[in-house]
Amino acid sequence: MLKPRLSYIIDYQAMGRRLNKSRKRFHLSPKQIATMLDMPLAQYELIEQGEQMITVSLLMKLCCLLDLSPSYLLCGEVNHNSSWEFRQKKDLIDLINIIERQQSHALILRSVQTLNVSWDEDH
Repeated sequence: MLKPRLSYIIDYQAMGRRLNKSRKRFHLSPKQIATMLDMPLAQYELIEQGEQMITVSLLMKLCCLLDLSPSYLLCGEVNHNSSWEFRQKKDLIDLINIIERQQSHALILRSVQTLNVSWDEDH
């Protein structure tokens, strides 16, 4: 089980490598995955390269599609005891909260940067 950590940071490049490895395990191309997820290929490629954060919804779709646990995809943590659907409900909630906090922080940072640019232009 994941232990709560105050500084739990998701390494999106490592996540992308795990995603790439898992996709190849099923002999699927990036285009096939993008098509199954109904997203542009370029967007999927950015995710696999670790250049773009993912939503909770997309996380769950990828986990279902590639038969992965969210904790493995996001953090590389593996538990071989049983199927993740039954054993990681709390972990999943923790991971969702982590992602949502990171996305909120990124949104706030972008907003502040936008405000700073607009403030600089006005003054």
